[in-house]
Amino acid sequence: MEISQLFYFRALYKEGSFAKAAAFCSVSQPSLSLQIKKLEDELGEQLVIRSRKGCRLTSAGETFWQQAQRILFLWEETLQLFDDRSEMHKKVIRIGAIPTIAPYLIPQRIGKIRELIPDINIDISEDKTAEMIEKVMSEEVDFGICSNIPSLPSGLQLESLYLDPLHVILPETKQYREIEKFSDLNLQKLILLKEGHCLSDQTMSQCRAIDLQTTGSVRCENIETLVGLVESDMGYGIIPEMALPNYKKRGIIIPKIKGSNLVREVNIISRIDKLFDESERLVIKALVSS
Repeated sequence: MEISQLFYFRALYKEGSFAKAAAFCSVSQPSLSLQIKKLEDELGEQLVIRSRKGCRLTSAGETFWQQAQRILFLWEETLQLFDDRSEMHKKVIRIGAIPTIAPYLIPQRIGKIRELIPDINIDISEDKTAEMIEKVMSEEVDFGICSNIPSLPSGLQLESLYLDPLHVILPETKQYREIEKFSDLNLQKLILLKEGHCLSDQTMSQCRAIDLQTTGSVRCENIETLVGLVESDMGYGIIPEMALPNYKKRGIIIPKIKGSNLVREVNIISRIDKLFDESERLVIKALVSS
């Protein structure tokens, strides 16, 4: 009996089908089926019954599952123990982050991270949401930092860190200096990030929620360019609060608009079987500290 077989069996129990369990474990369905068959042959009893609706455990399978849970718990507890004993300065934490978070959150928190873990090494991967999710699933990164995700893929878990307000930014022109409420922006040109950036989707959905119409939009690749276009009087934009310190000295207006409640979530995304070690927990603690 191999520990990997127990992980496959747990995935099968939780997902309820060989296809879903194989996808969760990132192996082919025949490979997973073969490992379950080896378990059954070694134990001398059938553990799983297939059906059109998926699969279910036999009575022997239920008995085996009770024991497998204990073994897996002890195995993971042992790994955690030795992981925590390892020297933190030798550890590299691989963090994935979307482009509208990475340049603003992590640099602001580096001082706190170094205070908690003086010799930590951090490898930052900056990708749009879809690409970052793939890296989390393949364990290319230890965890990701993302914003709102409408539909969470199977095998992943999301933990909310905090809410990040969104702010309107305006050109420094007489027309925009008179803006006091959202309705004053109706039928003005909106500058958005290109498709694939969740901030763009959040901006549009929140504009629709308050019935704010535009006369068209300009698309760009990052917040730096968006601010430059606003500065050049191409239209108005919406950026996260965490980015504001980088642009307060630019030629833009950051008004206090009445009734403003635009906001996005900042979340940690990881595999559902992810066990955070001590250094990773300290990094996350630093990310949420002020």
